[in-house]
Amino acid sequence: MMWKKFQIPAEYLKKRVDDSSFKRWAQSVGEGEHKHSVYLRGFASDEGVVANLGRDGAAMGPEHFRKAFYKMPATVDLQIMDEGDFVEGSLSLTESHNWVRENGPKGRHSLNVSVGGGHDWAAVDFDFPGMQIIHIDTHLDVRPCNPETLHFGFAFSLSRE
Repeated sequence: MMWKKFQIPAEYLKKRVDDSSFKRWAQSVGEGEHKHSVYLRGFASDEGVVANLGRDGAAMGPEHFRKAFYKMPATVDLQIMDEGDFVEGSLSLTESHNWVRENGPKGRHSLNVSVGGGHDWAAVDFDFPGMQIIHIDTHLDVRPCNPETLHFGFAFSLSRE
């Protein structure tokens, strides 16, 4: 378990023949230590979702997000650092969360975008005070509330009668 690098498919980097000025978001991804505008990281993990009685599938979120996002036209000039995906391994859920707290995010003065995982990963993002973080939950799992078995499959705002 650690970070798994995302390889941008070559077809995402091709210029359109009919519009040479057309730029895709995939062409904004940089490497190395230079300053980036946006740091992107994925949580390819279902462990927290399943532990909270949800349906698995969140682990596929980062891959599917990138497939759609990187093909889109880039309308502004930003540098993106794609840090890859945190993938499940032999650590417990608590150990995984602590490992991420200790090892990221890197762009402390930039916009950090986290994609995927369950609500447990959004909570980890909030452990970096003063940082600009957007957590995109790619696993919309909204179900009616059952007061007997609370789970993360309901909206955050809950009222009981």
